[in-house]
Amino acid sequence: MTETKVPVPTALGIGGPLIQITSSRGGRYYELSHFTGQPRVPSVTSILDGTLRNYGLEAWRQQHIERGLEAHRGKTLSAEAIDRIMGASAAEAQASADLGITMHSIIDGLLQGQEVAVPTQLEPAVQGFLRWRTRFSHWELQGSEVTVYDEVLGYAGTVDALWYDTENEHCIVVDWKTSAGLYASALMQVSAYAHALEKMLHGQGILHLGTNVRGMVVRFGNGYPQVRGQKDRSQPKLFTSSVEYAWSDNAQWEAFETCLRLSKANKGRIVTETL
Repeated sequence: MTETKVPVPTALGIGGPLIQITSSRGGRYYELSHFTGQPRVPSVTSILDGTLRNYGLEAWRQQHIERGLEAHRGKTLSAEAIDRIMGASAAEAQASADLGITMHSIIDGLLQGQEVAVPTQLEPAVQGFLRWRTRFSHWELQGSEVTVYDEVLGYAGTVDALWYDTENEHCIVVDWKTSAGLYASALMQVSAYAHALEKMLHGQGILHLGTNVRGMVVRFGNGYPQVRGQKDRSQPKLFTSSVEYAWSDNAQWEAFETCLRLSKANKGRIVTETL
């Protein structure tokens, strides 16, 4: 199985180097190169994707198929048409993912003080980000696209942005989202990042940054144009300048920890006996 390996920086330079590994099937792992035996641990998102059932996503895919079939009612379906119908949801998902990657890249450039080209489609979202940044202007950027890890529990993940709250003396891990909604899984994700970073800080005795680490998800408002009360998915997404954010809490951490246990149980060796 083909793998892509990329060195990644760690949060605040603690530990490392780490190697991010992406399999040909899309799974993501991290190699903790600075630990004996160079253990390989799953990413936070791989753990969540592998244990949480997304009923909304399943319904969305089914709706794509139903719309495609309805459009061909009374016609003979060619192999090409079937492929289009079955792949419609994947095509939309990839387009949304590409938008998310572009938005992440723009934010990262702005945080680094670079001049960035902003597509017209994303201009409202960038305005929303700048408003969010003004709201939390007392936060100091500590790094972006940095990796956190927990070698004991066995997981790692890449944080979109790491901040230090100078007023409350907290570290804040932030994840940017361009999804259709703000979901519980996203809060589980940042709670896992926050927990890992807190353990990294304690392990290094870095107390001047504070011992409390919090997680926040920031979502940029978007949706499809409406035609006769229905979303017209044939048109590009429309972004607005609205921004919603939410803090993770201990309940989300406990939920992630349960997913982590399930993930390990699913991959565990089963000892059988035969009569």
